[in-house]
Amino acid sequence: MHIVTTGPRDCRNSEVIRLLMVHLREAIGPDLLVIQGGARGSDRHVKEACRALGVVCETEWANWTGPCDIEGGWCRPFHRRRRADGTEYCPAAGPRRNAMMLYKWEPALVIALYRRPGAPRT
Repeated sequence: MHIVTTGPRDCRNSEVIRLLMVHLREAIGPDLLVIQGGARGSDRHVKEACRALGVVCETEWANWTGPCDIEGGWCRPFHRRRRADGTEYCPAAGPRRNAMMLYKWEPALVIALYRRPGAPRT
């Protein structure tokens, strides 16, 4: 069973994510395959929990420095941004990667972790 996870980069509550992965592994068994986006925060915690529990976990990387997709409707002309180190990136790369994870893996379940606005950082 394919499960896609997504969540905030500032997520620090790895224990909640570990418990979620424990429950998923117990409920689904050896057919569990988790897919995450490779970012810091919740993605990293998901990957670490899967590794510790022996759950197969795939990473789908966003192509931040790759070309924009204006014709496909993901990007607007001249919307690239510049990092502090001077390199440019496409701000739509993350959402494009998230959509690609859904089309490529056809997950049975998508888990979106979040932090309530104004809530303490987890």
